[in-house]
Amino acid sequence: MLFNYTQFLLESVLKVNDDFLRIINIMKSWNYIAQIISSKLINKDINTKYNYLKIDKPSKSVKFMQDTQVARKIDSGLTDADLFKQANNTTNIGRLVRSLLADNNTEIPDRDLEVFVHEFNSLLQLFGYGDTSIKVVEGEDIRYWYLEERYVPQGTLKNSCMRYERCQAYFDIYCQNPEVCKMIIKVNNDGQLEARALLWKTDKGWYIDRVYYAVQAYESLIQSWGILNIENCSTGSLGRCEIQLKGSEYRAYPYMDTFMYLDTNSNKLLNWEPDLSEDIYYLQSTVGEYEKMDRIYSEWYDEMISREYAVWSDMVSSYLHTDNSVWSDYHNDYLPDSRAVWSDVTESYLWFRNTVTVLVGDNKTDNYPASDSKYEYVTDHDGVNYSKEYAEEILFEFDDELWSKEYWILVKNIKESSIEKARDLFNNSDISRLAEVDASVFRIELEDEEPEVIAILYYFREVYKNADRLKLAELVEKADVSEEVRKEKARLDKLIAKLI
Repeated sequence: MLFNYTQFLLESVLKVNDDFLRIINIMKSWNYIAQIISSKLINKDINTKYNYLKIDKPSKSVKFMQDTQVARKIDSGLTDADLFKQANNTTNIGRLVRSLLADNNTEIPDRDLEVFVHEFNSLLQLFGYGDTSIKVVEGEDIRYWYLEERYVPQGTLKNSCMRYERCQAYFDIYCQNPEVCKMIIKVNNDGQLEARALLWKTDKGWYIDRVYYAVQAYESLIQSWGILNIENCSTGSLGRCEIQLKGSEYRAYPYMDTFMYLDTNSNKLLNWEPDLSEDIYYLQSTVGEYEKMDRIYSEWYDEMISREYAVWSDMVSSYLHTDNSVWSDYHNDYLPDSRAVWSDVTESYLWFRNTVTVLVGDNKTDNYPASDSKYEYVTDHDGVNYSKEYAEEILFEFDDELWSKEYWILVKNIKESSIEKARDLFNNSDISRLAEVDASVFRIELEDEEPEVIAILYYFREVYKNADRLKLAELVEKADVSEEVRKEKARLDKLIAKLI
């Protein structure tokens, strides 16, 4: 009997040891292969030749037990701990992962697997597998490792605004406070910096600041190394916290990612914006300077803003930032730019809730003050607003209402003496009424009666649906009518053409 390869694969629950699982859990935040392994393979019933995976410390390879042996050993009474101890076959992480994925119908590009293997092997350093390249430095070593000539010029490292030679004088605040400021670094075998992160001693414990890296995998590597190796160390959000410095006056200041407020009275760095005080330095300059805090609270933004760039708005009863506000000549006040609309008719910004949209030309609108007799507009039967000038061009009055010539037309019944002519002309046996402009052009008599208003769409269906438009166009060209009638006919034809 012949067997397929897959018939030799047994469905088993894949077991891995704690270190293997920890590395996968770290990597899954950015690597999709690690996500697959975590969510679809580990501790799942899968097809596999490998089981009881663990990392071999001397060789940095993976030890495993052949899955064909697992069921027999469990039946003999061995525990998971026993099976991990007996897992002595060796393979490398790349071969293992490719096999696990392939046996479970998942293919991955070679390049993606190479990246996974590189990142996995880098993370082995967290757990003492091989020589570590991560360490903590302080004092003048921080200045030394900030210089870009010592970087691997990739990733966020190469984009750091503090990497230049001119920035070396900015780091006194780091170098002169070694009790509370250190730096975690990762250096490759060539002595080049691959990642760095400031390490701060706050009133809540040690904190790892933003990680600058050559390869994204090093971000989690640095953070995890710090958490595992430094007591009471954290990363991410801390809430409000502070750092006690020896002093506050330095020859220059670096750009601070997190602790950007320096209280010069208490010599403390803060990660939250304090109450208004002239003794607070704001440290987010890329040229070694600081901004002296002269700030005021804005109800509108619910935050402090620079007094230098603050303007008062009566409309919102709050200070606004000049970058996010506009002056309104009409209201004689500042308005939040998110709540202001421009008005051509007033040549000013208007408060958005006090405006109406008004048609001022073909497909052209403007914002008018909602209640101001100086800027009049009219409203048609459909509730659309028009400037008085455009209304004279586009609206007609009927039955004490205004109607748009774009959508409505007045019609009358055709006289009995002209009905056959109209039916022949428009190739329409059902025709019974006509607009005055068509009657004038085609010499068709209408009843002397009050007109009726109907939609242009219905007029097209009643009159023009079967008409020979080329024939009608020739008649229009020959018609002996006034220029005003000819223009009105051209406008009507244009509207009807849109409906065809």
